[in-house]
Amino acid sequence: MFSGADETDHLVRAQGFSRFDFSSPYVTDGIPVGAVACYRFQPDIPATCNGLGWNESGSVEESRTENYPPLLHAISAIPYFFVDGLFATYVVRLWLVVINTIGLCWAIHLSLRRSEWQFTGLLLSLTPTAFFAIGTVSPTGLAVTASVLFAIPALNLDGTHQIHRSDVLAMLTGAVM
Repeated sequence: MFSGADETDHLVRAQGFSRFDFSSPYVTDGIPVGAVACYRFQPDIPATCNGLGWNESGSVEESRTENYPPLLHAISAIPYFFVDGLFATYVVRLWLVVINTIGLCWAIHLSLRRSEWQFTGLLLSLTPTAFFAIGTVSPTGLAVTASVLFAIPALNLDGTHQIHRSDVLAMLTGAVM
């Protein structure tokens, strides 16, 4: 848990967004921001050293993600309206996986309409690192989805293919993400 880059900071900001607080410091449900310090940049220490203990609800935490685009944090804040604590962290991750999977399935659908080469290229671009990023609370997962949603229809702008509304919508969605 919390193995993504700055994942605790992203979770803290998402919790702030769920309380309509858009500037640091944020009131949290007790997310253990310092939990990863015991193994960060120390490959010989297992991640189990953090213990996943939860701090007291209402703790105030800083986030180093103030300058990140707010879309990830706004999307990640939605589950916090329904659940909190450690369980909410898992729900947020699952929620982001669902959002990204929908986008990737949309890109796969668009690529299958055109040619097997686009589909093959899309599959080759989805590396294990991309799937890891999709499974964390990080803007990188949304960036993977946004890039394929934008790129697949953009490849069809060569003048030889008819452009469909779904292509334009996918490109706009990818550009906004």
